Amino acid sequence: MNLESDINDLLDGYSTTVRVYNAIQKYEKIKQIKDLIKADGSFVGGLGKPPKMPNIGKKSIRELEYMRRWFVEKHLQ
Repeated sequence: MNLESDINDLLDGYSTTVRVYNAIQKYEKIKQIKDLIKADGSFVGGLGKPPKMPNIGKKSIRELEYMRRWFVEKHLQ
């Protein structure tokens, strides 16, 4: 898996809650990992936070951060 990989590969590799999984699947701006995570391992967008998505609360944002960390540890080093 690399930054060109489909977001489904990331979701299949990382165990996430149904709510976060569905939010990422439905968010049309995220099709590939490079749309969510930059080459340096940080989130695309401002201040290192995950992109704003509908129906994502504080717990889900934390889960997105854990997903990013998992991806960085497994695939960017």
